[in-house]
Formats: sequence, structure tokens, C-alpha cells
Amino acid sequence: NSIRGAVFRLRFFFFGIDKPPIAYYNATVLTQIIQLIRNVYKEGENGLSKITIDVKSRTPIFEQLRHNITELALSGILAPDEQLPSVRALACDLAINPNTIQKAYAELERDGIIYSLPARGSFISSDLSTAANSAKAEAKVSVSSAIRQAKLLGVSKEELLELLEHEWR
Repeated sequence: NSIRGAVFRLRFFFFGIDKPPIAYYNATVLTQIIQLIRNVYKEGENGLSKITIDVKSRTPIFEQLRHNITELALSGILAPDEQLPSVRALACDLAINPNTIQKAYAELERDGIIYSLPARGSFISSDLSTAANSAKAEAKVSVSSAIRQAKLLGVSKEELLELLEHEWR
């Protein structure tokens, strides 16, 4: 198909044909649609492609990784009992020291986000209720602190409610 497209383009260039045949447009559109489907399939294949590590951040890399995987698991992007990549594979993908990945996995297992099976790998836990409750408690503490700080700075209740409504959408 790419050869045929190149021949069509050369013909237009050298022989001054005004319009390419309709089949050329159809093939181009079809190629673009297939490429789009492939990209969506690749993204949907693994939620771990959404992990972002900021090497310039003051937050340790293992904490960033732990936070990313926790967030992906709690939001449902990583399904219960979904297998995580091996320490080595993830270290290669993210260009991170394998010991850092191992430390993050150990913390995630301690928090109940993942579980490990000997010689099989690490998986997302099917019961994330404890982790979800912990995350909710942390969020409430964070919001309470922000509200207290806003109150000290003179932000009105109406402004806070307006901001809450805006962010909730």
C-alpha cells in the first residue's frame, strides 16, 4: 500500500494529474484509521504506560512509582489480579535501577495494593478497600489543611464552595 501511494504521488507530481483517484483517498483514510486503532489498542493494553516519573522532583523515584501504581489500581485502570511487569522489565522500560522498582513493589505489597506469587510475579490485589480507605483519609486530611490555610488567608466560604463545584465537575 505504501508503494502504491508513493507511485500515485509521483504520478501527480510529474504528470500534473489534478486529483488522485478516489481509491487513493479511501486507502489513505483506511490506513489512518488502522493506525489510530493500533495506537488505542497499545495504550489500552497496559495501564502502566501511564506511569510518569519526574527525575527532577524532590520526591524519591520509588515513592513516585508507588503513588502512580496505587493511583492506577484505585482508579480501575489496572484491573484486579492483573499482572505487573517483572522488576527487570519495568526497570528497562522506565530506565530506573531495578532496586528502586523492587523497593516500590515491596512498599506496594506492604500497603496491600499488590501481592506476589513465588516464581509467577506481582499482581494487583483484588481487595483494595483498605488502600482506598487509607487514600480517602489522606485526601480528607489534605483538604482540611487546605481549607484551614484558605480561611487564614481570607478566602470566603462562597469562594471555596465555588471552587469545590468547579473541581468536582
